[in-house]
Order: sequence, then C-alpha cells, then structure tokens
Amino acid sequence: MKYNLAKPFLFLIAFILIVGLACNAGTSDAPSEPAAPIAEAATVVPAPVLEVASPVPPPTTVPPTPTISPPDPTTVPEQNHQPYQAWEDGTGALSVEAPSSWEESSGNIWESEWGNISFQAANILLSADLEGFSNYYNVPGVDFAASKDWGSIGGYIQLLDAVKDTWYSECDYNGRYEYTDPVFEGKIDGWQCAPGTESWVLAARPIVDSSSYLILVQIQVDPDDANYEDAWHILETFNVNPAKLP
Repeated sequence: MKYNLAKPFLFLIAFILIVGLACNAGTSDAPSEPAAPIAEAATVVPAPVLEVASPVPPPTTVPPTPTISPPDPTTVPEQNHQPYQAWEDGTGALSVEAPSSWEESSGNIWESEWGNISFQAANILLSADLEGFSNYYNVPGVDFAASKDWGSIGGYIQLLDAVKDTWYSECDYNGRYEYTDPVFEGKIDGWQCAPGTESWVLAARPIVDSSSYLILVQIQVDPDDANYEDAWHILETFNVNPAKLP
C-alpha cells in the first residue's frame, strides 16, 4: 500500500489555524495598560555623625545687678558713707570705731620711757596694713593710747610737744588747732611727712578730773579720703574707761 504524505501535512496546517483563531478570540480590543514600573531599590543614606559641642548660654537681655548699689542721697548721711567696726584694746580701757577695711590690729600695753620718765599706756593700733602703717606715712591707720603716767610729763601741751620733737622732726608742720568734744579737750597738730600725705596728732585730757590721765591719738589720713571722713569718725568715737587703765 502506498503511503500518502499530503494528508498529515494538511492536518498539521489545519491544527495551527484552529489554535491561532482561538487565541485571537480571547484577546480584548481595548488597549492594554502599561505595566507598573519596577521600583528601584531605595538608596540607604548613612546618618550623619554629629559632633557634640559645649552648650552656649543664651544672650543676656537684662543687665546684671550691680554688686554695690549707688548711695541714696535721701537716706545716706553726708559723712561716714563707709562702714565702720568698733574695736577695744586688750585691757578694755580703750574703744574706737575705724573703717571695717582696717582689719589688722594690735592692742598690747605700751611700756616705754620718755626721757627719764617710765610709763605704761593702754594702746591700740588699727590699719589695713600694720607693718606699712608703722613704717610709712602714706598708709592710713590710727594709734590710740592713754596713760595715767603721762601727767609726769605735764599737760597735753607738753605731751604734744614731746611727740613733735620725737616723731615728726622730718615732717612739715601744718599748725596746731583747738580740740574739744563733750568728754575731752586738747589740741591737734597737723603734719605733712610725704607728698600727698597728712597726719593728725591729738593730745587731750578729760574735761572732768582733768589730771587723771592723758590721751594721744595719731591718725595717718587716707590719701583717698578727701573729706577726712575716716579721721573725723575716729575722733567722734574714741573713748576711755579710766577704771581699766594700767
């Protein structure tokens, strides 16, 4: 029997056509939507490294309060603007007020000789710098003393003359002035021992029982104290308890 090749070939063509028609029948005529784009992988950015800085204070908008308020002229007296401190010597016989900045003190009994006269005196020295006060005329301070033995020298005039000849021989003399207060009477000598310096020396006696003792107050005036407030305050506040004098 002879094999006919045309039949299988025709059958294959028919199968391909049938399959093609079936595919076209299931496809819509509407335009197809574009496919969603493929998302790109997110780029990972490393966090910045921050340097730690010192905190900066906010700007000051209110001016700072001054350490020292200006004086109120309605309440502050004309003198004695500076605070003062009350002092006593070691015996309790002497008392005086001096600037609170004069923090160095000495209050021993003063024993010495004046010519051929021996004496003991209650004594107090006050200054911001006792060593400087004892050696230089431009360091402010006070040397206050009282003695029962100074009557042997004479009265307060003789005591003042003895000081003048002994301690101020190299200074310029500014004159002698009367001094009196409710308790004491005497005289003050003024001295200039260096440019811009001034010293006051008071010798006095009590008004009551005038022969019982004599006092000596030596003040080196603060060059910055143009109104002599410290010196006057010392003269207004010094006092003596004669019962405690040596």
